[in-house]
Amino acid sequence: MISIGTFINSVLKNIPGLVGDNVFPIIAPEKTSLPFIVYNRDSIDPQYSNDGLSGNEVTETIYILSDDYSQSVDLAEKVRFAFETKKASFNSIIVKNCILLDTDEAYNDYAFIQKLTFKFKTN
Repeated sequence: MISIGTFINSVLKNIPGLVGDNVFPIIAPEKTSLPFIVYNRDSIDPQYSNDGLSGNEVTETIYILSDDYSQSVDLAEKVRFAFETKKASFNSIIVKNCILLDTDEAYNDYAFIQKLTFKFKTN
């Protein structure tokens, strides 16, 4: 489901103590204060049966940026547990399962970055 990003945005903005409204698709506005989260769709793999489209497997990456390493890790853990193995409905989106595929971390000129890649099974 291409619109899985709307579900991700809603979940992330509603995790207490995460980053509030500092959640953005693809790119954060210039001069956004840290910490913030950016997410993007990496791929979609439609699943077909004899009856047509039976679901989708959507890969999404979520980036957590913070000027404090420990905070970036703590926020990444909150994001992980908000999605991993969860089932949910949001508007017309039905999430049947979500698994963590990979994690990575880095540092750029101003922030520690935690990267989490998830696969969502959807309608």
